[in-house]
Amino acid sequence: MLISALLTFSRSAANPLATQWEPVARLLEASANSDYIGEHVSQLEHMLQCAHLAHSRGADDELVLAALLHDVGHVCAGPDAPHMAGLGVMRHEHLGGDFLRAHGFSERVCALVAGHVDAKRYLALRKTGYLEQLSAASLGTLRHQGGPMNETEAERFEAHPLFQDFVKVRMWDEEGKQENMATPDLAAYRPMVLRHLEEVRGAP
Repeated sequence: MLISALLTFSRSAANPLATQWEPVARLLEASANSDYIGEHVSQLEHMLQCAHLAHSRGADDELVLAALLHDVGHVCAGPDAPHMAGLGVMRHEHLGGDFLRAHGFSERVCALVAGHVDAKRYLALRKTGYLEQLSAASLGTLRHQGGPMNETEAERFEAHPLFQDFVKVRMWDEEGKQENMATPDLAAYRPMVLRHLEEVRGAP
């Protein structure tokens, strides 16, 4: 524990931007053994799978980071946060987006994290067979998240500039629940994260 703390301090001292990332990374690492709402993977495995799927399909850095961090709201929420009857934290997408914004991530990453539940609701209305492919846990959370969109909501969602990216993150979210899938570990994304934070800090 002491050695780990010293290594974290050393990395942070070498790059001040690491002080923005390390609290996020610690939360994710702590979820390595956390149940992912009844799925067959841990919370961390799920997020790493989503990021790996995004990266392997040529996604840009912000999309990869959104895939990696889309469920951070489940792990950053306080103990008194309302839950969905054993299926995770209510409104975790908005909690996650706000948390990442406070830690220096770009507005696009934060918006994609905040929008991944709406993408699920959209696909439940528009994509033939989508509901049938959802796991029991995902169907359960959908009921707490407002169910499928109505036509007015869907048309508004389709007009959003990030519409296509919302859907991509959601599809990786659904796919990233595979037992024993080989992925890079969390540390592999640290250079990408720090590069991203540097770009955001330097943006006008």
